[in-house]
This record gives sequence, C-alpha cells and structure tokens, in this order.
Amino acid sequence: MDRFLRIGFLGLLMLCTGALAWADHPSVGFGSGLAGPITTIPATALPEGRGSLGIRAEYLRLRPFSDAELERLAGEGVEVHSTKDLLSTFLSAAYGLTDRLTLAVHLPYVRRRGIREGHPEEGAPEVHARGDVQGFGDLTLLGQYRWTGEERARFHAALLLGLKLPVERTRARDPQGERLEAEHQPDSGSWDPLLGLP
Repeated sequence: MDRFLRIGFLGLLMLCTGALAWADHPSVGFGSGLAGPITTIPATALPEGRGSLGIRAEYLRLRPFSDAELERLAGEGVEVHSTKDLLSTFLSAAYGLTDRLTLAVHLPYVRRRGIREGHPEEGAPEVHARGDVQGFGDLTLLGQYRWTGEERARFHAALLLGLKLPVERTRARDPQGERLEAEHQPDSGSWDPLLGLP
C-alpha cells in the first residue's frame, strides 16, 4: 500500500509542478510497437530477417484564435500564430538485421491549414493570413541494438543511434510568396544526430 501512495504522490507532484504548454505540433513516435498511451520505441528488436511496415495518422482540430485575439496579443508585444487544423501521416519501415540489431526509417507527411499570425507593425497590431502548408517532414534513420535481454525476457535494454535529416529544406511559402516561419515548415531544415536508451 505504501508503494501505491508514493507513486500516487509522485504523480500528483508532477501534475502540480509541470508547466502548461499550448502547441499545434504532432506527437513523436517511432518503431515497431506501442507501449501505453504514449507512442514510444520498445527496447525489443525485430527477429533476424523480419520486417515491419507501419502507417499512423494523427489529426488535431484546434480552436484557432480570432483576429481580435491575435491583434490583442500582438498589441501586447507577443508574436503569436494560430492554426485551424493539423494532419500528420507517419510512414515507418523496420528490418531485423540480426536478433539484436534493427534498422528503421521514418517519414512524416504534414499538412497545416488556416495559419494566421499576429504581429506588431509600426506600433499597430496586424493579422496576416499565411494560408496552408503541406509537405514531407524530417526523414529519420535509426539503428537499434538490444544489448541485454533475451527475446522472452521481462527486461530489455537497447542503444539507439540515428540521424534526422530534412527532406523539403524549409522552402514553404505563404500565398504572398513570403517564406513561412520555422514552426510552420513541414520539416526543421536541420541535420541532427539521435542517441537514446529505451
């Protein structure tokens, strides 16, 4: 009973001390399996010679700010954006090179609709309609090596090494021909190494 009380107290403490974040971005997930409500990478590896293909779609319908709300925030010096909805489709493929080593690739396709921004322009707040954007997100290449735990064991640990690289090169533009801000681009435009321990 004490264990459950400690876990409950810890969970309550985390809820009370966590910062609230509002965002219009897809969640992150990868790999050949799911674990609970959060999509994550399991530490188990695919058996040698086996492969997996996956597709996952995530749709977020948001409550966009009104023009008046965007103008008010811009008037307070806050540059803020609003999006009507977001559709992300993730394609994944993985292959078991050995019983301990899995190679995988992950490619998202992102569509954002109804992008609007509020900006302070020469002392007066303005709202700019940026339109819609769609395209491929960052391509992720990943290698996973399970260094402990047999196939039927209750505990597994693995090392993840990978590389995230841009596909579209952040070239998306709004209807007026202006380049969209980084948070609205389908991909990040950066090359990033990945390291993890699931």
